[in-house]
Amino acid sequence: MPRDGKTIRPLEERQTVAEAAAERVREAILSGVYSQGQRVSDTRLAEELGVSRGSTREALKMLQVQGFLVQRPNRGTYVWSPSPADIRESCEVRVAIETHAARLLATYHSEADLAVLSDLVEQLEREAEADDQVAASQIDKTFHETLIRLCRNARLVEVYEREVATMLGFFGVDAEAYRPLTEMGRELRPLCDAIATANAERAAGLIEAHVRRSTAIMASHVEARSRR
Repeated sequence: MPRDGKTIRPLEERQTVAEAAAERVREAILSGVYSQGQRVSDTRLAEELGVSRGSTREALKMLQVQGFLVQRPNRGTYVWSPSPADIRESCEVRVAIETHAARLLATYHSEADLAVLSDLVEQLEREAEADDQVAASQIDKTFHETLIRLCRNARLVEVYEREVATMLGFFGVDAEAYRPLTEMGRELRPLCDAIATANAERAAGLIEAHVRRSTAIMASHVEARSRR
């Protein structure tokens, strides 16, 4: 059951009912309406969204494939809760993809590309100064996704979305994970400068350091939470 009285917004887009329902549940997970490890009932979800149980079951299967949910035999469907090992394994994938992307972008970029990245860093710095964890984490996630998309390599984007994006989404709802928030912007600003000056190796080194630092923080946070 969603916590804190929050609800999932109603269906609107022209999608199949199952696709629209899956999108609403995914939003609910990434915004913290559903917490990690929480059970998701297809019956209750059908009632909340005003759709059939068949549609919600299909939606939950979609989210299992996408990595947001896990099916536990004879127990039901639960929001995936990444372990420290999951986080560290994801880190290695991120490092491989994002360092390659940073090198590509440092070599082949436009002024428009630089403006997009710089604007995101400015937004991140403002939200971090305001101590808005959710907004800062979302912008940080958008920055990394944008870095990949600006390489204009469809296969790279596909792998990133499949292997990394879900993990980054889960990071954003852990309110105590990134402290201090201002470190996010301080790490990404030099990366933008390295890309702008076509320093490919420095750009790759900076993004790797950023990813490994955030991974260490998250893995430590998850380990500490599991001991409570």
